[in-house]
Amino acid sequence: MVEEAPNILSNLRRLDLGRIDVFLVNKPAAEFSMVEFPDLRQRLTYADGPFEALPFYIGLSKASPVIFELERFNQAIAHMRDEGTLERIFSAQPVP
Repeated sequence: MVEEAPNILSNLRRLDLGRIDVFLVNKPAAEFSMVEFPDLRQRLTYADGPFEALPFYIGLSKASPVIFELERFNQAIAHMRDEGTLERIFSAQPVP
């Protein structure tokens, strides 16, 4: 059975209480959700599953005024990638 929850933290709490057995979430999002709940973080563990790791994507509408900044946006991401900033962001524990 699949049950919906309003947010990641809600699912993490349900997992902690034994109300659900499995919850799929990417690690950075889960870690960020538990920043203010270190006791919850200590009780939960991650497990690798038979799931493919997927990259993060950002979508922009052609109708959005942001589209005029697309080149600067792409340059900033490339710069962050070259400096190792993106790797540090996605591998680091969140700062409380």
